[in-house]
Amino acid sequence: MPLADRLIPDGEESSTLDTLLARVGPAMLHPLGEGHGSGAGGAAVVARIVLHDPSDPLPDVAQALLLVPAARVDDDLEALLAHAAERGCPGVAVKVRGLDVEAAVERAARHGVVLLAVDDAAAWQHVVSVLESALGSSAVDGARSAPDTLFALANAAAAGIGGAVAIEDLDRSVVAYSVIEGHLLDRLREEGILGRRVPDVAHNIERYRALFAAAGVVHFPEVDDALARTALAVTAGTRALGSIWVIDPPGGVSEAGERTLREAASLAALHMLRRRTNDEVRLHLRADVVGGALEGRWSDRETQRRLALSPGARPGLVGFAASRVGAEWLTILPYLSHALSRFVATFRPDAGLVDTPSAVYVLVPDGGEKAALRLAQQGVAALARSFRDQVRAGVAGAIDGVADLVAARREIDEILRELSSDPELPRVGRLDDVRERVLLQRVRDELAADARLLSPGILALLDNDEQQGTDYRRTLLVWFEEHGDVRAAAARLGVHPNTLRYRVRRAAEQFALPLEDPASRLALWLQLRTFELQK
Repeated sequence: MPLADRLIPDGEESSTLDTLLARVGPAMLHPLGEGHGSGAGGAAVVARIVLHDPSDPLPDVAQALLLVPAARVDDDLEALLAHAAERGCPGVAVKVRGLDVEAAVERAARHGVVLLAVDDAAAWQHVVSVLESALGSSAVDGARSAPDTLFALANAAAAGIGGAVAIEDLDRSVVAYSVIEGHLLDRLREEGILGRRVPDVAHNIERYRALFAAAGVVHFPEVDDALARTALAVTAGTRALGSIWVIDPPGGVSEAGERTLREAASLAALHMLRRRTNDEVRLHLRADVVGGALEGRWSDRETQRRLALSPGARPGLVGFAASRVGAEWLTILPYLSHALSRFVATFRPDAGLVDTPSAVYVLVPDGGEKAALRLAQQGVAALARSFRDQVRAGVAGAIDGVADLVAARREIDEILRELSSDPELPRVGRLDDVRERVLLQRVRDELAADARLLSPGILALLDNDEQQGTDYRRTLLVWFEEHGDVRAAAARLGVHPNTLRYRVRRAAEQFALPLEDPASRLALWLQLRTFELQK
């Protein structure tokens, strides 16, 4: 019996098509037809999302919203709509792509199915993720939460796999665990259950990094007194929600056990989504719009409409990232977006948030740079308890309108590149704090992109240092930094002034460096400085 069949709680409140559409918003999904309303079909229950290829047999679509990526709205959808209606499907979603919808809407109405339009620019995978998130949040409006369901899920999965199961959220709290006699246990599991939190153990850092970097089931060998485990990340689309862990039974987890684990992770995602607040869900639903705005995906007018910014509003933009000093940052990335979602939902519920593999961006709809800076400072302070000093925040300068958002994101990326790589820099910064470093990094990027700009003499000098053990690079850098003051530079290097004079003269002659020309000195210093940044 599938796990889902054992886990349906009695009296569970369901979403209707109308409530689902209200949660998602018309920018991503809206009914087609007169008045653009769902009519009587809006009261139909929607319990799940189904993706369908019209060339395949129609699956069970009772109480399912049917998404059909391959269908054209001007195709003959008669058979599809008829079969969907016969099987209890309340709605079918397609992309319009500028085609005539009149005939399709008429056919859908005749069969009692609501025909819906998906935003042409939205990726289908993201649409599925957003809809599942919206369905998962339905219990927040008053239906009971289901911690007991997660425990039942853990027990059902453990029985099917043959090993003890634990389900964790992104705070590494143990939210549910199996209780079946005869399964192998170890100290790590016992401490996690007693404290309801995963103990801090050295090997866990690498394990969480590997788990969230993987695309599927991951097997971990026995380490010290921790038994071998099999794990899978719990996700909704690309969004991490937690993880599910199994202590391997004797002989390991079988292929059937892995299938059970994958099914359990999918079900756990739905129940874990229900633990989130409405504001957190709204933030997630706006992620595609904010991401598109920061990428410049639409015209200025369309971006303004999608973001629903008031006329004259002064948006602000903040980027959060993990410090890249040490190995711990690798395990922080999956958790940072989760923690920021909760923080922003509480303190700036009107903001929009989108995460990427390297940073989390928060768009404040009004208040400009000052509001963004305040949010960055409060956010870093609030996250310090969970992340210590590992979080960095970059704040963009003044944004005059949506046309500036792409440049603002680039500015934040450059700020965060500096803040996250140097522990001596402040945890919250603006361009003024790192302007010179950003300039040098741009020079370095340009030199890396076009090697023709590099001075052959500098390349020969660096090669000589490496092959012969000389230190011309350091000698010239200090000499440049002291503006040619031989005594000051010699003191810094700990050599006699005559020795320094000889080395500078020797470098100029041996590598054909034009040290007498001011422009050449500047160019040579920039190249030496960028190579120093790479060390």
